[in-house]
Amino acid sequence: MDGPLTEPVAAPAASAAASASSASAGASLAAAYNRSACTECQRRKQKIADECRYNTTNPPPVPPASSAVRDRDKDKDDTLPHGKQGPAAPVPNGVADGGPSAAGSHPHAPWFDTLTAARVFSTLGLEPPPESSKSSPKEDAAAANSSPQIKRVLKLLPSRQSMDKLINTFNNDVNYHYYIIYPPDFLKDYHIWWERHSKNRPLSLQFTCLLAMICACCVQHADNDMQQELQRFSGMPADDLSEQLHNAVRELASVIPVGHYHMFNVQRLLHSCYWYKAEARFLEAWHVLSAAILEARELECHKEPPPDTETEHDREMRRRLWCILDTWDWQISSGLSRPKIIDRADCDAELPSLTLEKAWAQAPSPLLHMKMQSELTRRLASRFSAPKNVISTDEVREYQGLIEDWVRRFPPVYDFENPDTSKDALYPWIFPHRYYVYTMACLLILNPIRHYMVKSYSWDSPPEELQVRAVGIDYSLKLMKTLRSWVDRIYNRDGRLHFVIFSIFDTAAILCTAIIKDHERTISNREAIVDAVTDAVAMLQQLNSISKTSKTSYDLLERLVRRLPERSMLVGSGRIPEQGEQHNVDGPLWKTLYGILDGRPTDWASLTSYAWKAVRRRHRLPTASHQTSTAA
Repeated sequence: MDGPLTEPVAAPAASAAASASSASAGASLAAAYNRSACTECQRRKQKIADECRYNTTNPPPVPPASSAVRDRDKDKDDTLPHGKQGPAAPVPNGVADGGPSAAGSHPHAPWFDTLTAARVFSTLGLEPPPESSKSSPKEDAAAANSSPQIKRVLKLLPSRQSMDKLINTFNNDVNYHYYIIYPPDFLKDYHIWWERHSKNRPLSLQFTCLLAMICACCVQHADNDMQQELQRFSGMPADDLSEQLHNAVRELASVIPVGHYHMFNVQRLLHSCYWYKAEARFLEAWHVLSAAILEARELECHKEPPPDTETEHDREMRRRLWCILDTWDWQISSGLSRPKIIDRADCDAELPSLTLEKAWAQAPSPLLHMKMQSELTRRLASRFSAPKNVISTDEVREYQGLIEDWVRRFPPVYDFENPDTSKDALYPWIFPHRYYVYTMACLLILNPIRHYMVKSYSWDSPPEELQVRAVGIDYSLKLMKTLRSWVDRIYNRDGRLHFVIFSIFDTAAILCTAIIKDHERTISNREAIVDAVTDAVAMLQQLNSISKTSKTSYDLLERLVRRLPERSMLVGSGRIPEQGEQHNVDGPLWKTLYGILDGRPTDWASLTSYAWKAVRRRHRLPTASHQTSTAA
């Protein structure tokens, strides 16, 4: 049918006597023909319109850019560091809209039917996953005076000499905590950044944000001499400088155009998360971690790309970042009782190989401890999804078995019972990483057991629950010994100190609760528990000299120890202060803690939240310097 059909010509008047039913049928048939023709015509017109829309055989000419624009773009391309790119080239018409290429846009090409079928299959959910369309990430260049945000960051950054000292501290200490940065790559970009800055050339926004965030973390943990030098430069205390620099970086990052994803952005967000963790602001850290994970997903760090589509170096960098993101998601989300950010069903990224550091062939990689934890969390997540799902005694035993199997496969340098310490003096990260994984292993095992340790039991209680409590007590005592070895080697504040303080306080508080609620004395090793709790009080007192917030934990734990049935023995031996000493501990803290002791259901997170609000009020800190949480 080439056109719409017309109605039949009316019959002469002589035929008006025809039956009404026959006329009605004829009219209905004509109307049906009309509707069919219109539908066919519309389909054909739509096809022609689509062909015209996507036809790129003769795209409209693009007006040539002015000489000034050409020179400016050329300057950007010439001055950006190697591997960096300026603004993307124009996209041909049709391609940007998702249309076919010029080769497939002939009026008689069958691409329209293919497109229609693709839409149908996509709607039905039958379309195979599309191939990766990831493009190379690009950096945005900006002049030093182009915005108030970048001017503020550059004003807060120290001079080249002071910054070199901070970066040296970063490479030799701070970066070893989690090894977010691969130093050779960072130092190359660092020298390029200073060269461009000294010549007043446009600076990469992404790297400027990363560099300033790293400086904020280094200032956060600077030694006394460095703090005085920074105060002379900025006129403010190091803590204030660190916080202002951190806030300025967040403002500058908002200038980066939406959709301009880059590995520098992921690294910057990870260091922001590290900064919040060191300040014990775990809720903020969780939100920043979420942003880092979303950025990494846009870069497809969570997926293994097709073979031969990226270099071995890029693949290793992507895997390393995802390893850290994956581990922190499990730890921080579980510690805050929040849902996991990563949908593991959509992830197939492999663990990093850790073979880039050829100069350290005889030593474990500084990222090995994170790789080990990522391997464990993947196994736990595939079985339990989250620690909160480990409830029954059988599930607790299975959960414990998975972690113990993980511990048995530790490399010799991190062996739990008899570690190889021959390399500790040569490689400064080995000792703290060893005790970090020890502490994390014990805390992970204790996570679902705490519920059983704070209950009241009798000799008639289910033997399975009594056995689970006994396992929890044994691992708590192991953890206290591990923490004592770690505390004896801590001389200054760093990003892990909050983790140590929390582990001491939380474990000792759980042990105290178990003793206080053991009315029928069903616990056999009470004396060992009392000794461990007493040592916990001593450790917190020892850390008071380098951490103001340790004092609050000390006051809380010391008052809790007084409720032990053996308190008279402890006071008489001088291992805790006399009863008459007063401590400034807020009432809500004790209301929450006594609720736990009296058997009322209370989340330990509320206790720690109250604790660090009290820290802010007592010391008038701008931010909480070590809020306790199970997130390490």
